[in-house]
Amino acid sequence: MLFKKEMKLYEYQQKIVDTVPNKWGIFCDVGTGKSAITLCLANKPFLTSTRILIVTTKSLKKNWENEIKLWSKMSHQYIIVSKEEFRRDHKKIPQCSVFIFDEGHNAAYPTNQIHKACWWYLQAYKCPYVWFATATPILANVMSVWGLSRLLSKPLGTYTQFRFKYFRQVPMGFRKIWTQRHNIEKEIADDLKKIGVVLSKDECLDLPEAVHEFEYFDVSPEQKRAVKELDKNPATVTPIVYWTKRLQIMSGTCDGMEIKCEKMKRAVELAEQFPRSVIVAKHTHELNMLQRAIKGSRIFNGATKPEERDDIIREANEGKCIMLAQADTMVGFNLVGVNLMIFYSHPMSFVSQYQAEGRIHRIGQKNKCTYIHLITDKSIDLDVWKSLERKQDFDIELYSRATS
Repeated sequence: MLFKKEMKLYEYQQKIVDTVPNKWGIFCDVGTGKSAITLCLANKPFLTSTRILIVTTKSLKKNWENEIKLWSKMSHQYIIVSKEEFRRDHKKIPQCSVFIFDEGHNAAYPTNQIHKACWWYLQAYKCPYVWFATATPILANVMSVWGLSRLLSKPLGTYTQFRFKYFRQVPMGFRKIWTQRHNIEKEIADDLKKIGVVLSKDECLDLPEAVHEFEYFDVSPEQKRAVKELDKNPATVTPIVYWTKRLQIMSGTCDGMEIKCEKMKRAVELAEQFPRSVIVAKHTHELNMLQRAIKGSRIFNGATKPEERDDIIREANEGKCIMLAQADTMVGFNLVGVNLMIFYSHPMSFVSQYQAEGRIHRIGQKNKCTYIHLITDKSIDLDVWKSLERKQDFDIELYSRATS
């Protein structure tokens, strides 16, 4: 394959390519170029004319096609499948010498179907080269680290041994349950370094400053009335639906009805003041409401057609539109032309929050990045953010230990 311009890795990326074994985890921060690293690993001289399987999320298949054009320099055959396709059709996919799993945390937990599909494929075809790439190797349950070690053929003891190392049994009524031990960051960091390279943005990139600003809003009288109406018959919905509706009310909408709230007014003001920005929300109906209020905005979510995604990203980077993005779909793309991200509402998953923030603060960003968090005070809105902060504290501590 011929290229008009020779692509060159950053020094830290080249060091990983030169030193990483043939079965290893690439546990690098969001925005550090994991796809380039894994493709260059597959470009090593001993991997001439081979078949490479890349498992990624559905929304990133086009992104990987673009990355292959940039970084692949050999006559490889690439098979790119989504994790859903792999879970369903893994026994039909031909044997490949190289197995790359992007967003590898999706396959980390040993009881999920993706993990089982990976295990079957790797055992059936004995792939000599296996790389799992993820910015978030640690999820709510540290057993995911053991799951990754198993798939990389570098087991950290047996499942039972690992569980006893990081969990303890506590009485709960007439039974005992397993709970995660405290102060385990150093031990987990040591185990991570046994199965992969761990790299943070602060360690390897000279990026501009990233700051977080918080704006709090009182619950409006209309929101209070909506909550009271919901509480009249709480038993008519499941707990998940009930709390989801509470969150929707704090964002100014519920059951298709818009509810007056100060947060909505502020989001529109910010969009008018900063046309080169992206607004993030958890639910599609929030995006629809924002689109009606903000001229020149475009929605980027799971329903966005693949052929439209690149156009929205390009226009957002050029300041031609304000992207209204659903947090759970903000994975893998580049928004370095934007340096302001407004969180209208927050996802309940720290992984989604972390991935969303990484769209603008990454390789290529030249300007100071600002994150503005709009939060309805003294409500479930605030509770969601506090839970994300607790998980973030653990992750920051983990990375600081693993990269020291």
